[in-house]
Amino acid sequence: MPIEVVSGAAAVANVASECFFLMLYGPPGTQKTTDAVQAFARPDGSNGAFFIPCEDGALKPILARGLAVPDHPREVVRTWEGMCEAVAFAAANRNRYSAVIIDTLSTWTANVYKHLEDTHKGNRNKFAIPLQMRQYLYQMRIGARNLGLHVVMIAHAQPPMYDPETGAFKSHGGPLLAPRTAIDLFYGEVDSVLRVDSLPVLGGRQRVYFTGGEEWPPGIVPADAHLWRAKNREGCGLAVVPADLGAFVRARKPPYSGL
Repeated sequence: MPIEVVSGAAAVANVASECFFLMLYGPPGTQKTTDAVQAFARPDGSNGAFFIPCEDGALKPILARGLAVPDHPREVVRTWEGMCEAVAFAAANRNRYSAVIIDTLSTWTANVYKHLEDTHKGNRNKFAIPLQMRQYLYQMRIGARNLGLHVVMIAHAQPPMYDPETGAFKSHGGPLLAPRTAIDLFYGEVDSVLRVDSLPVLGGRQRVYFTGGEEWPPGIVPADAHLWRAKNREGCGLAVVPADLGAFVRARKPPYSGL
């Protein structure tokens, strides 16, 4: 059954270069969704992205700021079948869009993983659910790449675990996905992983992206910076840049050779 899409005024009421595959993650309230949607705003006031909401209220920040609301499914996408339908719609209508935004991948994987647990009760194969989930993610990853559009996946942050007895961080922070092995799966495939957060700068705080570059501005290196996942194939040498996804995309260079 074709997916029902809300667009234009109904969307508001209800809720370029070589294509890149990007993950944007960070703590709640750091305007990840706003960054992604604003990056594809058109001069005529419309939005060039197809938005796949995976949690309730995903578009609230956009409505609250009066930004152009991208086309999106009428229902929140919570299942594997729903994601397939949404991506298939974007593929069939790719001439209408320049990007697909998935918000948030963390909530979607948690919902699908829970559904697999409910349907696999009694299965003694402890690897059945993680393997099926990884297969879903692999298929989604390939399907998204084959769209010929920019793809931005938004994820919640998984903070580093702190051991108060030793004063050491026990594991790396990164995107929060289920199963945990999916973090490495996506990290290896995407072109860029940008962590968005705020840092103290000149007596105040400024929203920034951690890009995975090697050049750190003096005086703003957080103590746990090495524990957060970031990566870029965009030719950006700076480890921290202002949180402006549109500017980051416009300034990108061809991917490094061999990657």
